[in-house]
Amino acid sequence: MSETASIETTGAEAAAPPIEGGSFLTDMASQPVPEAPPPAAGSADEAIQQAVVDGERPEWVPEKFWDAEKKQPRTEDMGKAYVNLEKLMSSQDRVTLPTSEDDDEGHERLFAALRPKEQDAYDFGERPELPPDLPYDEDSEQAYRNWAFANGLSQRQARGLYEGFVKKQIEAHANYAKVRQEQRTQLQHSMQREYGNGYDAALQRARSTMTKYGDPDFVQYLNETGLGNDPRMLRFAERVGKDMNGETRLVGKPQAQANPQDYQAAIATFNQKNEKALFDRSHPDHGRVVAERNKLFEAAYGGDAA
Repeated sequence: MSETASIETTGAEAAAPPIEGGSFLTDMASQPVPEAPPPAAGSADEAIQQAVVDGERPEWVPEKFWDAEKKQPRTEDMGKAYVNLEKLMSSQDRVTLPTSEDDDEGHERLFAALRPKEQDAYDFGERPELPPDLPYDEDSEQAYRNWAFANGLSQRQARGLYEGFVKKQIEAHANYAKVRQEQRTQLQHSMQREYGNGYDAALQRARSTMTKYGDPDFVQYLNETGLGNDPRMLRFAERVGKDMNGETRLVGKPQAQANPQDYQAAIATFNQKNEKALFDRSHPDHGRVVAERNKLFEAAYGGDAA
């Protein structure tokens, strides 16, 4: 082979001359595979290789992506995380978090992304089964809807809090009813010990007081406050009944007063003032004044005027 046809080498095996009539593919296959060029100074590959040599995690590799056993980064995991991050940052549904507690616009953006379109869109499911004496509070439910919407609660959050609150209310009501029943039982036993054989009579006097003076509002007040189970209230009602001459007086049968002269003077004054209507049966007020005079006679003597 001539000097001009020879190929100088640099330590590597000389390339085989192309085969006459050969193709590009066969010619290429006959050539040696070139060595990969060394990484450029400061490149990521060089940093990774250096990290492997040193066996220490570089600052730019997060700890969760560092394989301590192999002493090298998990490059595949890092790549996937980066791709996911790009997707998140480029998503149209991405919501920017508020910058501070005073960032009203930021909170409103966040609320709008979480909550339904309006207050009435919250779905709490079927209403709970409540005790007969615990009615469902429509106003409180609507107030809660408004509060949940104003504070950006999601459907899941709002329903969870609703169910928790209702459950707590039912439990509190059950405990309250239990305590009330225990108080009533204790009151009965206490009064039986206090009055002894006179318990039934004392109870009747207290009952008569409530029958005559206990209007519906007062009864509701006693029930709501629990005073109806307070022994002091029972003693008070019993003393009122006793001072008013017991059940007979309270159920409406009048008793003669100790000083009838006062009633006699009142009757005389009444007769003089209403003489015309009292004795004229055709007078439009005749029936009324007769009834009023009869009440005076009833209070004074225990019967109607003759």
